Amino acid sequence: MSNTCAICQGPTNDFLFEKTRLSECKKCGHIQKAQPLVAPYETLRARNARVDGLAAKTTERFRFISNRFNNEAISIIELGCAEGSLGQLLRGKYANTDGLEISTDKAEAKGVFRTLFDKPLETLNLPESAYDLVLGFHVLEHISDVKRQIHECARILKTNGHVIFEVPHRSGNGTIPFDLHTEHIHSFSPSSLFLLLNSCGFDPVFFGSGYFESGTYSNSM
Repeated sequence: MSNTCAICQGPTNDFLFEKTRLSECKKCGHIQKAQPLVAPYETLRARNARVDGLAAKTTERFRFISNRFNNEAISIIELGCAEGSLGQLLRGKYANTDGLEISTDKAEAKGVFRTLFDKPLETLNLPESAYDLVLGFHVLEHISDVKRQIHECARILKTNGHVIFEVPHRSGNGTIPFDLHTEHIHSFSPSSLFLLLNSCGFDPVFFGSGYFESGTYSNSM
């Protein structure tokens, strides 16, 4: 692994935890995993099938968005939209909502969105200034080159556009020292998330923690 942090380029400490090699930044507290995914994303399916409280969580996210964006004509893209549960609520208010999902859950999401993209964001060559709002709920921790992903989000956003991201707060659970989920590459600290967004030109206007994603990830930010 590199001896510099992927987020702030600070020095890192590499170590082994339960046979998983991790790298922790001494400056911003970001943790990155060395191991690749156990399977290509394109082969994964039923991503939300075992997530407890999915309906309530989806409704909470929709209300968070709806309370802050009153203009129903805005254009939205949801990254990692899975089977489209949030997309269904969004499309009920915001007709110009697109989705992106590369796992086999895209089959269920098809028809939910105005347009459903099934390739990684950075390969789509979407037009500049295409969207008012980019959403990514529990997506960034899966992306290897996360800075490239955020830069691409900035490129496709309109002037004065917004992004909303949610990720596990460190391990995502106070009883678990490190996140060893086989699909997760990054474990964000508040500092590393802020630094990532700032380095790509974003000025965070809201931060919260303690959001419930699942029993395993009971503390998200």
